[in-house]
Amino acid sequence: MKQLKKAVVLAVLAFVMTMMASVSAKAGRLNTPTDVVWGQNFSGKVTAGNYYEYNLVLPKPGKVTLLVNHSGDSNVRMRVFDSADTRLINNIVNEGTQSYSFDLVEGTYSLQFVGYVGYQEFEFSCVPSFVASNENIAEGYFNKNNDLGTATGYQVGSTMNGHFAENDDKDIYKFNVSKAGYMNVKVMPRMQRLSFDLTAESGDVSYSNNMATVGTNSYKFFVPKGTYYLTMKKNDGTGDYSFSMSLEGITVTKVKSAKNLKGRKAKITWVKKNDVDGYQVQVARDTKFKKGKKTKTIKKNTTKSCTFTKLKKKKTYYARVRTYKLVDGEKVYSDWSAPKKFKVKK
Repeated sequence: MKQLKKAVVLAVLAFVMTMMASVSAKAGRLNTPTDVVWGQNFSGKVTAGNYYEYNLVLPKPGKVTLLVNHSGDSNVRMRVFDSADTRLINNIVNEGTQSYSFDLVEGTYSLQFVGYVGYQEFEFSCVPSFVASNENIAEGYFNKNNDLGTATGYQVGSTMNGHFAENDDKDIYKFNVSKAGYMNVKVMPRMQRLSFDLTAESGDVSYSNNMATVGTNSYKFFVPKGTYYLTMKKNDGTGDYSFSMSLEGITVTKVKSAKNLKGRKAKITWVKKNDVDGYQVQVARDTKFKKGKKTKTIKKNTTKSCTFTKLKKKKTYYARVRTYKLVDGEKVYSDWSAPKKFKVKK
């Protein structure tokens, strides 16, 4: 019997402590949280050490603006928490009418107006507004493209719109490069500054830049064929950004002249290009370059002619040239030029 009474007492005590803990956890909140209605005013009166709480429901990533008016002590805090109770915003609300803006990803947030202990009560009113971002892939609490496994697919040649928020500071995009060439990257932040990394899935290629500012920023990188990741990272500020990429093949050149020289020789001249490492030149007796093909590799980009010998007299030949870049010691070639026709007469 004594053991039963003891068990009952302990159970009652546990219940009381649980209720006290529950009351303590809610102590200070002056209202039952409700969802704000965008564009509609709400108001309250906060006393020292207490707070009002509201739900900010964002259907998409975007910018929240709160037009707040309050009278009383200026040492009042406006706070925003995410669903994991992480504090994202912690501002002192100035007396009078002030506007506060911040960017968030999709989700439901807790908005609090807090009165500090030792200060007088204050009345406040607030008109909330929301503008959705133009982000192509809407991000929320649990669906961010912040790592390689959740990277957003990107098609080279298109424009992608993105968005950085207080709770999102990185976006990763995955794309394929069908052939080696120069990747032209345009980054257009609508915030103070962002940075980006362009890396190959193989780990062999990596470029970084941390100075993209408001407006259009243009960059050009040489990339071999393969799969790549573009990582956009916020540096200063939040808001929308966009970028586009286009692939420009390795610089091509063309045959300027193909002249028959005495002794069954031919001198092939082409247009010199500065952004390549060398050239490959061919002559043959057909436009498919199968019959009597001869090939020469030129290892200096400043060279712009070469001579072929031991050609067949009274035969028609064709000449073509292409450039190459050295990537990890391997030659990566451009497309061939149009063939130039000539005849061996002497």
